[in-house]
Amino acid sequence: CCQAMGAFCGRCIAAYKHFRTVTVREKRTFGSRSGKLWANADKIPLKIFTGTWNMGNAKPAANLKEWLRPGYDLYLIGVQECHYSAPSGFHNCLDHWSHCVEESLPSYTTICKHAMGHCHIICLAAPHVSSCIHGVEASHEETGIGGVLGNKGGIALSFFIGDTSLCFVSSHLAAHQNKLERRNSDFAHIIEGIYLGSQKKPLTNQFTHVIWVGDLNYRIDMSCEDCERLVRSSPGVNSQSTTSCLKCGRNTRPSTYSTKGR
Repeated sequence: CCQAMGAFCGRCIAAYKHFRTVTVREKRTFGSRSGKLWANADKIPLKIFTGTWNMGNAKPAANLKEWLRPGYDLYLIGVQECHYSAPSGFHNCLDHWSHCVEESLPSYTTICKHAMGHCHIICLAAPHVSSCIHGVEASHEETGIGGVLGNKGGIALSFFIGDTSLCFVSSHLAAHQNKLERRNSDFAHIIEGIYLGSQKKPLTNQFTHVIWVGDLNYRIDMSCEDCERLVRSSPGVNSQSTTSCLKCGRNTRPSTYSTKGR
């Protein structure tokens, strides 16, 4: 009886997670690559900007151009602890945050944006790429208290560019030095709990490329002084640059940028 009830509950949970997956653009058969993106080339390079920012519940600057610099084909941005009083004219933080990003990238098209509690993601594409994007989906998995609170967890979106699939995940994992196993467990739950694309394969095994960012909260288990000593003693490290970086790190405010462009 208990086994049957457990199986029934499992099916209900799976149905619920599938139900909350949002389809933004339908998938289509792309066929021959006759679009302007490819022209006569079989493969084309794309520059992707990925960024993550724990905002510490502080309102962002209206202009994010110093961070979101031009020149990329795709921008994939995730934020955590995005909770503040939205200015007049905006329904909530997601609307205001999205507006700040879109105003900083005026020539780009918003492909998808999704929220889980105080965590948000947004994807923007250059016009020549946007027209080739299809099969856009978004979903999330909470890993907060009881596995239901959205203060921790992961948000993901996926799409195709032509016949190449991309998945972008932004996560906020458990904090504190002694929560290593919990962070690893959160990571596994996000992979298993987010329903995008095929339900028969794990999230990380069904896309051509998976890009994962976020406030992962993994810590180096040694003192700050020991870390700095190791960095300074590493071969090939520029002493002046290292000093500047370490000084910047110590003086950084709670609400900071963390970016990676490629």
